[in-house]
Amino acid sequence: MASRRIEDMIPEMQELYKLFEATCHAAGLDFIVTCTTRTKEEQTELVKKGFSKTMNSRHLTGEAFDIAVVKDGKLSWKNRDYEPYGDIGMSIGLVWGGNFKGFKDSVHFEYRHE
Repeated sequence: MASRRIEDMIPEMQELYKLFEATCHAAGLDFIVTCTTRTKEEQTELVKKGFSKTMNSRHLTGEAFDIAVVKDGKLSWKNRDYEPYGDIGMSIGLVWGGNFKGFKDSVHFEYRHE
């Protein structure tokens, strides 16, 4: 089963996550982490089911996390509800999956390699 542990990500990503979490909470935005790292086998299954388009996921290297927005006490999967989180993620240097070309992955945030 995929990990939800922040400690399983690389140290740089852990620090970015902590900043993301603090900034979201300061803005009154609530969420849960649904995935940090996963195995190649788990990634293969996600690709087969159409939930991912690549076997080069940053989840395999501890450089990504996925969230679920909590709105009015319930999980939301509406892309528009993720936009404020995407703005925060990008403002602190994360890549937001909501900006991916083609396959929009609004729940996804990953480490930016310069």
